[in-house]
Amino acid sequence: MSSTNPLATLSSINDKITDKHKKIFHLVTSIIISAFSLFLFFYHFTVGVIWFSNLMVGYGMSDVLMFGLNFLTLSYGVTGIVGVVHQTVDDSNRKALLQYNVCGCMIGLPFLSICFFFIALTEYGYSVINNTSRLTMFRAITPGLNYAHTTLALILSVFIAILAIVSSISGFMYYQVITKPKPTPQQQPSYPSSVVVIQQ
Repeated sequence: MSSTNPLATLSSINDKITDKHKKIFHLVTSIIISAFSLFLFFYHFTVGVIWFSNLMVGYGMSDVLMFGLNFLTLSYGVTGIVGVVHQTVDDSNRKALLQYNVCGCMIGLPFLSICFFFIALTEYGYSVINNTSRLTMFRAITPGLNYAHTTLALILSVFIAILAIVSSISGFMYYQVITKPKPTPQQQPSYPSSVVVIQQ
């Protein structure tokens, strides 16, 4: 029976993943981050208006906070798209964009996903207290919307966590691309102008 070396298999897989594949993977991830951030902008703005119109300031402020955090997630996606696609950007500015993008994908988005999850979890727990409390001051004005919003926010926070894991992987792979030293042309050995014939 022939046994395969797992390290050799992993090495062959890594050799097949070229810089072009890493760029495409990171570009697709940045596009998904940007599109999802725009969706969250619309979602939190709409729900926040509903909460404030129903005088539920606590829920409205949580959406205002999430609205602000979405600016960071959107900036991660946009800088990734600009840095990968627009090759005409000045090298120093492009490098700064990519460094911000990679740092955001590897560190920023995972941290923000934890913030999103705990905000959504706290909001969901507070909605349970609101809808089950016998005190009028803690009763939600719109219990159906209250449960629907907090449940959807919790589901979205899980999706953000998955996206953060993917972005950290793509960010690390693209970090390997932008930090790879550029190959320098090898110096050709200098030969004398005259040819010396060695006779045996």
